Amino acid sequence: MGERGPAFTGADPLAPPATLQMWTFPGLAPGRPVDAGPATPGDLDFEVRTRLAETGLTATLATATDQEFFVDLRPGDLVTARDRYTSVSGLKDTALGRGYFLSSRTSYARQDSVEVGWLTLTVFVFRPRPALVLPAPAPAPAIQPDFPDAAPAVSLTTGAVLPQSRIPVTPTLIITGALATRDVYPMHHDRDFARCHGNPDILMNILTTNGLLSRIVGEWSGGARLTRLVTRLRAPAYPHHTLTVGGTVADAAGGRAVMKLRAVTEAGVHAEATASVSCRAGVDR
Repeated sequence: MGERGPAFTGADPLAPPATLQMWTFPGLAPGRPVDAGPATPGDLDFEVRTRLAETGLTATLATATDQEFFVDLRPGDLVTARDRYTSVSGLKDTALGRGYFLSSRTSYARQDSVEVGWLTLTVFVFRPRPALVLPAPAPAPAIQPDFPDAAPAVSLTTGAVLPQSRIPVTPTLIITGALATRDVYPMHHDRDFARCHGNPDILMNILTTNGLLSRIVGEWSGGARLTRLVTRLRAPAYPHHTLTVGGTVADAAGGRAVMKLRAVTEAGVHAEATASVSCRAGVDR
C-alpha cells in the first residue's frame, strides 16, 4: 500500500484501521480450494456460499464496504469476528452475469472482548457469463512505474479541495495487495480465471482499494486517525491503469473531518468513498 505513517511503521506500531477485515481471513490453507474466498468450513459465510454454488452461482465480487474503527489493534492482539446476514436483493442481471447482492454485518472483538470495530459488506454472488469477445489486456509500459511519492498534508477546512494522488495500477500491486490482505480468490491473481468470468484481466480487490484510500487520507490529514470508511466500487481497476484519487473536505470541526473521495481510472470511476478522521490525541490504544 505504500504506507509510511509513523503510527504504523515505528517501533511500537499499530495496525492500519483498514486492515480490520483481513485478520480473520483463512488465507491459503492446505486442502482448501482457492476459489472459496474468505469463508471457512463451519461458519455461516461458508454455508451460504456453498448453497449458492450448488445452484450455479459460483462467482463472488465485493461491491461495497462500510467500516467503523473504535480501537486500534497492536501486534499480538487476537481478533474474533461474528457475522450475520442482513439483506439479500432480488435476482439481478448484470454484465458479469445473473445473481444476488448479499449484505452482511461483522462485529470484531479483541481477546479481552472489547469491540474494536464493525464492517458491513455487500457482495455480488453470480453465475458467470463469459463474454463471447473480450478486450485484450492493456499493454504493459516499457518501463515499470515507480510507487508514487506521499500525498501532501493539507489544512482540513470545510470545502477544501484535496490534491490529486496518482497510483500506477500494476499487476504487482494487484497481486501483492490481494496476498497482503490474505485474499487468495483467483480473480485477483489468475488472468485465465478472471477472463472466464468476463473480465479482460485480473482486478484489484476492495481491500487494496480501501488500503490505498486509507493511506492517502492519512497523508492528506497529517496522520489523523481514520474512524470510518464507506466505500462503493463502481468499476474494476485493471493492470496498467492509473488510479487518480481526489476529493473534498465535506465537514471539519472540533478536531474531526469528513472527506468525500473519488478514485478514477482511464475506464471511469473506480470507487467513491467517505472517510471520517479524528486527531490521535486521546485515542484508546
